[in-house]
Amino acid sequence: MKIEIKPATIKRIEKMGGTLTDIAVNKAIDILTGEDELQKSKKKKKPPRPQNRDLTKYWFKDKQLSKRRLVVEVIKDWVETNKPQNIEELMDVFPQDIAPNRTFALFSEVNDKNKRRYFTKYKDDRIYFDDGTCYVVSGEWGSYRHKAFVEVARGLGYDIEEVV
Repeated sequence: MKIEIKPATIKRIEKMGGTLTDIAVNKAIDILTGEDELQKSKKKKKPPRPQNRDLTKYWFKDKQLSKRRLVVEVIKDWVETNKPQNIEELMDVFPQDIAPNRTFALFSEVNDKNKRRYFTKYKDDRIYFDDGTCYVVSGEWGSYRHKAFVEVARGLGYDIEEVV
């Protein structure tokens, strides 16, 4: 087996009173125990890639909220205040063109495959109507769709401020 030892390493060991044999033995031990490969892998690590996710936070009713949570809280507040009778009334105010076919979903139709796309975990996040139907709000809000939602909410008189 051929062991490569850098001249700088030899000089450093010799300054400390070591010999070439000491260097070779230590290098062999590193190779056999995998320490040498571990050091190489540490050196080759690339810096983490910057995230392109929009992590903007918003102030709404004295709470700092994520984009997703802001949508749910605004819709819940509007429902509580205006008491719509059915999903159509709600969709007139928060139109599907903000998020085509996905702003709201009938809770009974949300399955295990797509339940992480909606706020289904907590009963408080669900919207109940007098006719017994229950709807959930989408949790998928990209920057473009979210901006459209915030414009609609502000048009309804909601005070929403971006955290800076």
